[in-house]
Amino acid sequence: MAAVPPPLELKLMVKRSQYKHATTERQKRLIAQQAKILKRKQGNVTQCQV
Repeated sequence: MAAVPPPLELKLMVKRSQYKHATTERQKRLIAQQAKILKRKQGNVTQCQV
């Protein structure tokens, strides 16, 4: 059985795929912004658990 990636990694993989297939610069900017937000949220969660 293959190891299941953590939720954040899975979400970022989806964003990378969306970015690769995006046709307009506006779509690419939006997807990049969403990925940054995901990373920021994950960072805040790990800081709170300490």
